[in-house]
Amino acid sequence: MHKKTHLLLLVLIALTGIFLAVQIRRTSKITVKTSPELLISEKSIFIPTSNSELILGNPGAPVTIVEFMDFNCKECLSNHSIIKQIVTEHPQEIRLIWKDAPQPKILSKNFAIGHQAAWCVAQQDEKKFWQFIDIASQNTNNLQESGLKNIAQGLNLDTEKWWQCTNNDLTKQTISSGTQMAKELGLTSFPAIFVNNKQINTKADINLKEMLENFIKP
Repeated sequence: MHKKTHLLLLVLIALTGIFLAVQIRRTSKITVKTSPELLISEKSIFIPTSNSELILGNPGAPVTIVEFMDFNCKECLSNHSIIKQIVTEHPQEIRLIWKDAPQPKILSKNFAIGHQAAWCVAQQDEKKFWQFIDIASQNTNNLQESGLKNIAQGLNLDTEKWWQCTNNDLTKQTISSGTQMAKELGLTSFPAIFVNNKQINTKADINLKEMLENFIKP
């Protein structure tokens, strides 16, 4: 009786092993289809604009790019460089609208100073605004007070008037309104880039230059 029980146990173990082997083989043949990641949102979002917006390119262009910018975001600055290049190459087909959206930083009272300084450059000369952005973006030290003043001097601005503008309440309110708009639109991460009111998924593995060029192909 004991031998029969032992034999039966061995048979059960063998059958269990065969069953598991078959299941493992079947599982290895299963392919999981992943949903393609959307590169641009299907949802259109209305983004308020005004006549005082800083625009690069043709104001009547069929393709509008809106970028919410935070100088403390390295990827924002990198993407801006790509976008500006595209607009420069296709000035009639694309227009770029700049939105200041500096995000509060812990232990930093001057997180928005670069944005305030840039906005005040535009009050003297809008063309120099884009030059100021290019230089300020090259090095984080350029966003400190001394760096900002050096850039302003290099652009031959009225630096005294410019610095007064940089620190006045109206300028601070103007910049904070952009941050508030980003919050109201539900933007929680940056860069936040929109093409014709549809947000680009900047977290996806995309070639931003190639994507934007597709929008202007005939």
